[in-house]
Amino acid sequence: MRVFRLLFLLLFLPGAVFGQNLVPNPGFEQKKALACSFISRPDNLSNYLTDWYAPTGGTSDVWSSDPGLSTTCSQYLSPTALPVHDGNQCIGLYTYVTGSSSFSYREYAQVRLKQPLVKGKAYRAEMWVLLFDYTPPNPSEGVTSNTATNNLGMHFSKDSLVLREVAFRFGSVLNYKPQVNQTQVLQERLKWVPVSGCFIADEAYEYLTVGNFFEDAQTQAASFATAPRNRLAYYLIDDVSVEPVTAGPPAVRLGADTTLCAPQTLALALTDTAGTTYRWQDGSTQARYTVRQSGIYWVTATRGRCIAYDSIQVRVEPRVSLPPDTLLCKGEQLTLSVSHPIGRYAWNTGSTEARITVAEAGTYAVRVPSDFCALTDTVRIAFADCPGQVPNVFTPNGDGKNDTFFIPNIDLLPWRLEIYNRWGRLIYKADAYANDWAGQNQPAGLYYYLLRSRELNRDLKGWVELLR
Repeated sequence: MRVFRLLFLLLFLPGAVFGQNLVPNPGFEQKKALACSFISRPDNLSNYLTDWYAPTGGTSDVWSSDPGLSTTCSQYLSPTALPVHDGNQCIGLYTYVTGSSSFSYREYAQVRLKQPLVKGKAYRAEMWVLLFDYTPPNPSEGVTSNTATNNLGMHFSKDSLVLREVAFRFGSVLNYKPQVNQTQVLQERLKWVPVSGCFIADEAYEYLTVGNFFEDAQTQAASFATAPRNRLAYYLIDDVSVEPVTAGPPAVRLGADTTLCAPQTLALALTDTAGTTYRWQDGSTQARYTVRQSGIYWVTATRGRCIAYDSIQVRVEPRVSLPPDTLLCKGEQLTLSVSHPIGRYAWNTGSTEARITVAEAGTYAVRVPSDFCALTDTVRIAFADCPGQVPNVFTPNGDGKNDTFFIPNIDLLPWRLEIYNRWGRLIYKADAYANDWAGQNQPAGLYYYLLRSRELNRDLKGWVELLR
């Protein structure tokens, strides 16, 4: 008996709303009349549905597959071609219209909740939406949808918005910040998808309004028709719910979009971790994520029935990179080139090209103009006398003429010399060749040399004939 009394108190006492949907007529099944045609002024949702109404004069519509509705009515939804989410009825409204008026046209639906929300309590709100892609049986007035948008939102208010907004222009935007809002473009076609979110009530809200609460400039729109003259986004709405939850939404704040200067990284750390699971855009599930390259990063946080989402766009400006300091042989040239996404360059030579040709010793610097990073690099270029023409024959016969393998200018920089016989065996090596190899103990014939300079970072290869 005590158990029954406790259950009775939980279910029927005022304020005991656990698991209770606070939205009356949530699936639009309770009707005053069947709508056979598109709603037009001064008609209103409230003429066809109980509890719901259009607050701004925008002509939100009622759609039905009710057996009592003629299949020739423009508002008839074929259960096989485009079924409602549940039951027999749903509503439809425009979230975006361009080309037909000089202002952002919007349609909304509003309802008074069964009881006010409790300030400081957590709630979960949800509605099912479907991008309209359907030709009614009798489209005499025509509902056209060729565009998908984001910003399908649910706004809670203490007072009915109609009282303050009815004097404004027909179909104008309700400029409020919805507690629940779909920030990604909803472009799934012929598929019902949920728009849901959790929030903490900061007032004792009594009214719920659904629609797009943002101007065109703040709304993302993606057309799925080929070059439409007017861009029109129309969505069906069904099964709206508002329920109290025990666990509030997790706090997810990744911060504002930012730019990094390579090799700088960005640590994204989530702190409201109690009872929360995470999933990042790459599938990782940690509460911390390190950004090292450009991209859009997002995370979904789940706590109980509440899901929170945030994203951040990070741009990493790569460094400008010139080659290391370089020593060239006199008479040579070097091309210095850079490549950067910004695509603008300023050399200390005055050039603004991506590459320059260097023929003189000096320090060369390049800068890429950036509003965020110091993108510069320098390189020192020097020139040295290099070996002259390497002979291809020498005669170590003791006559004082051409007795050694003599290479002009070899003594100006240390050059490593390796000599190989025709079978590839190393027979001579000198780390700093001094023009003193005379073919000692080697027979006449062809030999192969390899000259290497660490300072010049180059190799010279060839052959020389030893004659006796």
